[in-house]
Amino acid sequence: MAKHRVAGMDDIQPGELKRVEIGDVALCLAHVKDGRFCAVADVCTHEEVELSDGYLDGDEIECPMHGSRFNVATGAVRGLPANQPVRAYAVEIDGDDLMVDL
Repeated sequence: MAKHRVAGMDDIQPGELKRVEIGDVALCLAHVKDGRFCAVADVCTHEEVELSDGYLDGDEIECPMHGSRFNVATGAVRGLPANQPVRAYAVEIDGDDLMVDL
């Protein structure tokens, strides 16, 4: 599998979310305040809502529609009404670039 550049480290500030696309795959990129970068699929598993329009609180992303919460590193459900995880993707740092392997 090929790694894809999704953003530069300065393109997303701590505590922020950013929608990025690799071909037809939409990702929600998160810069956790502890310095980590994480990526999950950008669609809530409860409703088809973009998670990148939601809120980042610690290592949890909250869907803006019904409040489902997911761990941004693992995709695990942390709060209902969602009951299915979102897919998580590893983010690697290469110089100043953030890379994701689909």
